Amino acid sequence: MLPNSHSVLYDPEYWETPWKFNPAHFLDSEGNFVNNEAYLPFSTGRRACVGESLARVELFIFFANLLHSFKYQLPPGVKDISFGEITGTTRQPFPYNLCAFPR
Repeated sequence: MLPNSHSVLYDPEYWETPWKFNPAHFLDSEGNFVNNEAYLPFSTGRRACVGESLARVELFIFFANLLHSFKYQLPPGVKDISFGEITGTTRQPFPYNLCAFPR
C-alpha cells in the first residue's frame, strides 16, 4: 500500500524546493533538526503509532553504530554523485557505490 503523500510532500506552500532533495527543509538557521508540520510520518491523526519512541531510538542507535564503526567515502575515481531521482511508482535516488572502511 502506497500512501498518497504527493499533495503534502510537493506543495510549494510548505517547501522551499519541493521537487529537489533538500535536507535544509528540516533544519533551522543554526543547523538544528526541526519538525516540519507539513511532514509528520508518525503521530498523525488519532491512530498514533504506539511504538514511535522505540522506533526512533532503535533507528538512532543503528545509524549511530554504523557511523561510529565505519569511515565512508566515494570509491577511487568517483568525484561526484547525482542527487537526481528515478521516478516511477515511487521516487528513488540513482544507485551509486560507497566504500565503508572499518575504523
